[in-house]
Amino acid sequence: MIILSTIDPYLRGNVYQHLSVLYQYQEDDLFNSFRNQKQEIAHLFNELAVAMSLPLKEDIDRFVKSLDHVDLQDVQAEYVRLFDYRPACPSFESFFLKSSNQLAYMEDINPAKMQIAIEEFYRKYGIEPAHFGELPPDHITTELEFMYYLAFCEGQTQENKECNIYATAQCEFMQDHLILWVPKFCEIMEKHADLEFYRLLSVLTRNFVSRDASYLHSGMEGSLC
Repeated sequence: MIILSTIDPYLRGNVYQHLSVLYQYQEDDLFNSFRNQKQEIAHLFNELAVAMSLPLKEDIDRFVKSLDHVDLQDVQAEYVRLFDYRPACPSFESFFLKSSNQLAYMEDINPAKMQIAIEEFYRKYGIEPAHFGELPPDHITTELEFMYYLAFCEGQTQENKECNIYATAQCEFMQDHLILWVPKFCEIMEKHADLEFYRLLSVLTRNFVSRDASYLHSGMEGSLC
């Protein structure tokens, strides 16, 4: 599918940033912050869904409402069950490497080499892995936050045409990493999630990432900047 109009990179980046934080372990302050900003989050997600022609309004509204009908303790327990101790849905790209033959951008690839390659990609665009704290470079939160950073840089450089550098970086990172594992990750997450909060988060993530992959690919063909 070809998307003819250019989507505001700040809008795309803000959605990536929110998705990144939603995949963190939720502490009291963080979860309350989401509840307090739920209308702003709904507006942001709906704005991008419209820009990408995604029929997600009902899912977005249900996701936002789920914030009011779930206890923090239940969210924390579900996080541990899904992503942490003997996870039902591992949240690392390297896990999906084991069963994928698509990751052919490096010869003799293995999880350690893949993580090093990701770290080198981060450094190429001015981000040290330490910026992400203790999270590994291939964690879902880390990769989504990096896409936020690249989209933000694209927005910052639109006037001097350097945005091609960051648009290209997003396309490469999407093709070499996110699109190869995040849709499958979300499929497993949706299947195993007991809480609507996480089940709908998986739906939103899969749809946004998949459509953004198409958008970036078509943008590279027609030049986003």
